[in-house]
Amino acid sequence: MSEQTKPCEFCGYPNSLSARACEACGQPVRSAAQEPTVMVQRPAVEKPEMPPELKEALEPSAPPPSPAEQTMPAYTPPPAPEPAKLRDIHQYPVVQPKPPQKKSKTGLIIVLILIGGLICLLAMITIGYFLIRNLTTRAQSSLPSLFESVATEAPALVGEATFDTKPLEATIEALLPEATLESLLPLATYIPELGQATPEKPSVLSEPPSSQMARDAVIVDDFETDVLGWADISDDISVHQYEEGAYTIFVKQPEYIAWTTVPVDFSPYYTDFEVWVPGGGEGGSYGVLCHFQNDWDYYYVEIDLWEQSYSIGRYLDDEYQPITSPAWPATSALKTGSAVNSVYVACELERITLFINDQFVEQIDLPAPAVPGEMAIFGSTWENMPAGGFKVYFDNFRAWRPVP
Repeated sequence: MSEQTKPCEFCGYPNSLSARACEACGQPVRSAAQEPTVMVQRPAVEKPEMPPELKEALEPSAPPPSPAEQTMPAYTPPPAPEPAKLRDIHQYPVVQPKPPQKKSKTGLIIVLILIGGLICLLAMITIGYFLIRNLTTRAQSSLPSLFESVATEAPALVGEATFDTKPLEATIEALLPEATLESLLPLATYIPELGQATPEKPSVLSEPPSSQMARDAVIVDDFETDVLGWADISDDISVHQYEEGAYTIFVKQPEYIAWTTVPVDFSPYYTDFEVWVPGGGEGGSYGVLCHFQNDWDYYYVEIDLWEQSYSIGRYLDDEYQPITSPAWPATSALKTGSAVNSVYVACELERITLFINDQFVEQIDLPAPAVPGEMAIFGSTWENMPAGGFKVYFDNFRAWRPVP
């Protein structure tokens, strides 16, 4: 039985189904199982709503009832005092003086004892003072010789201190790998500083010479043309196409998620792009799928522009499993309305990091290391999708993998 083949999209050469690149022209060949665009009905997802306690706090409360009028008791004047009476004169008994008595000598003895004790105490204090003064004088006379001995022996004990004067630039060059792909790749090994609460967003090493290019480890696309081959497809559920110098995903049905995989043959870990939604984004969301294994196993970063919130989690076995707590935290980094937002996502194997408009938003450690996979951008709708559908625009897209 002859081996099944698939013709090349560019030159028509019959390649084997397992080939990743055309044997004739060298162009990348998409596997038969790889679908560039997927539209699946989204299972019931709890839409982010305002907590009940917050709703109760914002509802206007009824005015407090007016206090009942207090009735003051009738004033009753106190009774008039009775006329003063003459007090009876107490008849004190007459006291006869006693004859004088002799004084005891006990008090004199006690006074003499106290005086003697005081004299002894003063003598002890005087003796102690002179004793301490003598010891202090001896110690002061011996300190200079002690200091001279320490100063003489210290260099021999400690030795001269040595410091590594290696330039900082050389250290950085040793830590960073040599730039590849003509220094086009962004800094892909993102390592936050120890003790740093908000990590810094990795920067680009240099600007690429082309606004549309795809290499072994990086893709850059401003969507001015369709040269890189993003999906261009339309059906009853969604439309994926190049439009007005951008790439759009238009979802027509409520409670659906439609995504387009990034047209590369490597597993991207990092991406940044510009995104906007005409009308403010009511009834829908957008974001990135990463470490994509199949339709029921991937990680996601989702942004709800209308609710000014986001969610990071995993979709596994027909169930969304948010990792953020709460599932939809609020963020003030998003620009509202139809404004353009800049989004950066780092889908590393151990953690996922989100920046919006160059502001650090979240970094989530994954419960277990992820398996590298495909990356996709998506649009999604809620049950309250507008009647005309939900459309999201992507532009100035870049994705790359770690530098080996």
